[in-house]
Amino acid sequence: MAQLPTLKVSQGNYEPLPTDVYSATLTSLEVVSNPYEDGGQQLQWTFTVHGGQYDGRTLRCYTSLSTSPKSKLVGYATVLLGKALQPNDELNLADLIGKPCRLVVKQEPKRDGSGHYNRIESLLPPQATPTQPTAGDPFAQ
Repeated sequence: MAQLPTLKVSQGNYEPLPTDVYSATLTSLEVVSNPYEDGGQQLQWTFTVHGGQYDGRTLRCYTSLSTSPKSKLVGYATVLLGKALQPNDELNLADLIGKPCRLVVKQEPKRDGSGHYNRIESLLPPQATPTQPTAGDPFAQ
């Protein structure tokens, strides 16, 4: 039998992000088991924050696989695709990866009182970037 290593439990250095709105990109989307539903599955959404002091930090959230019009999955997909999804539309989840958005993030206390965690409240469309006026544009200021 192979000898297993001895590990030391780390203190953990996770500091939740302050409650705010962050520019981000969906970097991963996976179907994972749902610990609250025997044999059930859910989607794990992983976002990477861009810009500012938290650049590169990742945040995760989970949604059901429900595709009802009012589900979080359809709401998130609508924001990421930039268009409303209609009944009977097909949604290829892989098309969502790499899409930009803004995350409305809250810092919440853990139930056991041992600190705080981040909860993604909602997704917003990415911040519009102002367009540069073209040369010779009579309306440019």
